[in-house]
Amino acid sequence: MLSRFHQSASTSSSGRTPKVQSNNTPNHNGNLTKAPPRARPPPPIILRNKSEWNAVSSECSRLHINYAKAQNTVHGIKITVNNSDDFRKLNSFLINNNYPFHTFALEEKRKIKAVIKGVPVEIEAEEIKIDLERQAYSVTTVHRMHRRDGIALGMTLAILEKTEMAKDILKNLSNV
Repeated sequence: MLSRFHQSASTSSSGRTPKVQSNNTPNHNGNLTKAPPRARPPPPIILRNKSEWNAVSSECSRLHINYAKAQNTVHGIKITVNNSDDFRKLNSFLINNNYPFHTFALEEKRKIKAVIKGVPVEIEAEEIKIDLERQAYSVTTVHRMHRRDGIALGMTLAILEKTEMAKDILKNLSNV
């Protein structure tokens, strides 16, 4: 009974399996090429004080900061921009003029956090940082993890700059 259900769910009414669209497009040689991944838009900025929106909006026009959408929400005015440059300009404008707001870090500014398990408690966090730097990782900080009662665990948190090599730490962290 179950196999009949699965079969009918995966076929169309004509009995053939439906075609699946892919991101692959043929190039001039007839070979399939994979479409490049889309860049993620910058995070929204939430202007906390709604009464200041008119002033912020007029300053955005004056400073040539283009925003795609401004939406009234429970937490404030949600401002969406199209690119990272406008995000940075709007972010610095709000900071310089002491407007209360909230946002998240840009994708390219985020750090990579890796938990390294199985590290003996006797090895200090500074020694782990030195060893990771010797392996050519761009380490920002290393912290020893503890239980709630303060007892050190055999795990450390390594915070690295976001590079291609730093992403590999999650795959091939065999020798610390």
